[in-house]
Amino acid sequence: VASALSVHLDRFFNIILLSTPHIYTSLMAWIPKASILWSCWDSEFSRARILDRDIQGTPTELGLVDVREFLSTFAVSCDDVFLVAGSYNGSISLCDLQSGSQIISTRAYGVDEDRETHVFDKNKIMALAYSRNGKKIFSASKASYDIDVWDPFTLSRITNAMQGHVDIILCLAVSPDGAILASSSADAKIGIWDVESHHLLRMLVGHSGAVNFVSFYPDAAQLVSASDDTTLVVWNAQSGSRIGEPLKGHTKAVKEVAVSPDGRFIASASANFTVRVWNAQSFTPAGEMAVHHSSFERNGIIHVLWAPDMSCVLISSPGVFMTKWFPEATSNSVEYFEIPTPFVSPR
Repeated sequence: VASALSVHLDRFFNIILLSTPHIYTSLMAWIPKASILWSCWDSEFSRARILDRDIQGTPTELGLVDVREFLSTFAVSCDDVFLVAGSYNGSISLCDLQSGSQIISTRAYGVDEDRETHVFDKNKIMALAYSRNGKKIFSASKASYDIDVWDPFTLSRITNAMQGHVDIILCLAVSPDGAILASSSADAKIGIWDVESHHLLRMLVGHSGAVNFVSFYPDAAQLVSASDDTTLVVWNAQSGSRIGEPLKGHTKAVKEVAVSPDGRFIASASANFTVRVWNAQSFTPAGEMAVHHSSFERNGIIHVLWAPDMSCVLISSPGVFMTKWFPEATSNSVEYFEIPTPFVSPR
């Protein structure tokens, strides 16, 4: 193992040195599957951990889902029965959440030889989303600028690709009422699509940088976007018009955004390790926290979401830590928890 590691470190030293991700993602992406290194560490990057929804105390692990590929993103069905996972090599897998086993998998993008030619991530699955009725899975990959639609049980394509963006799609989100799909892209635009017909209804234009994430309000009437231009924008989901002025306060790219379950607040995470909370109606700042922990400072914030009971904001790092921030507590309380393996955002 030591000999094999030395060979790969020599080969990819400059790539690892100059790359943003930590070494476990920087090197593993180029290791051939036949290598002894892959057999040693593959399981740590091909499993999704299921944590208890109860956020009181330390998060409890309920089980593991074996994806069998290098995990890049995932989505869970609305009934919490299935997990669909995307990998760095372009594979999509359907897994049973209760048993943790893989049901079916397909190489959705690219060919199997890609790993051996060291272009492992060119087909990376960037985003996945389930339709609310569970009858469709939407996917986006680095391999194209389109959205593909899949049968959730056979993982076969349902229709032709949904076209409209001119750069990589970074996020997919289905509205709470199940009627529309929102897509955000590196082309600085947000696509609004009809879930049933797959037609592009409109493009939302207003950001000057890549749109990294979108999140719907609970009533599905509005959505908020997060961009590399350091701002958040709230949109009317039906008309496509911008509501109010952009929310400004972050000093670096805004990577993720989440609307609270009751629609009262917006939480946003930035590349400079800060999380801000905003009033979702007046768009005024309601709190800010700088995450001071080595895992976040080294790897950044990968995901932010609200706890179901609205008591705290959950923040995760691509390292092994999750943070719970209680913005309404008088002491601005923060708790850190270690997760046994790298956490992947459910984008």
